[in-house]
Parts: sequence; C-alpha cells; structure tokens
Amino acid sequence: GDAIRVGGDWFSATGLDHPDRIGVSVGDVVGHGLPAAIVMSRLRAAVTVSALTAHDPASVLGALDRYALTVAGARCATVAYAAIDTSTEPARISYLCAGHPYPLLVSPEQDPVYLEEGRRPPVATNASPDASVTATAVLPPGSLVLLYTDGLIERAGETLDNGFDRLRAVAAECADLPVESVCAEVLHRMTPPGGYRD
Repeated sequence: GDAIRVGGDWFSATGLDHPDRIGVSVGDVVGHGLPAAIVMSRLRAAVTVSALTAHDPASVLGALDRYALTVAGARCATVAYAAIDTSTEPARISYLCAGHPYPLLVSPEQDPVYLEEGRRPPVATNASPDASVTATAVLPPGSLVLLYTDGLIERAGETLDNGFDRLRAVAAECADLPVESVCAEVLHRMTPPGGYRD
C-alpha cells in the first residue's frame, strides 16, 4: 500500500556558500512508480550539486537542463528552485520555476501572495535556457515560503485557481503555528476527499 508507493516528487535543502544562504528545490518528474523515482533521485542530486557551484537559480536550472538531456525520462520534469539569503536585512529570496507551481509567500500581518515572476518552461524543453531570468522578493521578518508540487492543489473537476485559492487560505490559517508543525498541518487541511493521489 502506501508504504511502497514511490514516485517522482522531491524536495531538497542545501547549505550554500555562506552559513546564511540555503538552496531549496521542489520538483516533479513525469510518471509514477519506480522509473519516475529513479529519474527523480538523479535530478534531485543534480540540482544539489549545481546549487553548490552556481551563482543564481537561472544557472542552477540551466545546468539541470543540460544534465536532464542525458537522462531518459527527465524531459518535462518541473522544478522550483530558490536561494534564500538571511545575511541581508531584510532577507531575500531569489527563485525560478521551470513549469512548476508558484511559491507562496506568507508574511506577518499581510495576505499570502504567490511569487509569480521567475517563470520558464519545464526541464530540458527550453530552447534558450540562458534567457531565463531569476526573480527576487523581500522576506519580511517572520515570513514563511511554501514550495510544493501540483498534487497538493490539483483536484479532479476543479480548476487550478480553486486549488491556489484553497492553499492561500490554508496557509494564512497556519501561519502562526510553530514552524515545525506548518507542513503537516497544511497537508492535513489540504487533503482531498479520498486522500492524495500524488
């Protein structure tokens, strides 16, 4: 049952070149089962290695594009990659989404907003990856940034806008929870009837 279900979704967090900088990725490989999980593990590792040497999200995803061309089943994977820098005041996030859902920024005393800039086509499909532009946003103290895969927001018979609206409302309700409880509570409140399929 659930214990042996595997697939192509991943997340990763990597310390970067400075103690106050971290790289975060969330991705999704086309397909399900063991083949998708194998491709996922290779792409997740490639993002991690690229993040240690690349200077911005566009460079990280450009390196991922080149690597993905050599991996069967990797084309059209989606990924959101963000570099968070807390050494500045205020902290900043640099991000780029390759066909992946928008990051959600929840700031104290403000409505949650989707970070909708920093968009490009899915992995290994962009004819000119060098044209990708990294977007940036300010992270006020106490901010929460959610990166997730489409399985969290998609529901049969609904538009994606419904899923985005639902996540925005749930994230606002969970913003004051202890940080270690946020993910579990968001997952619980977003669970569709019948449970998650992805």
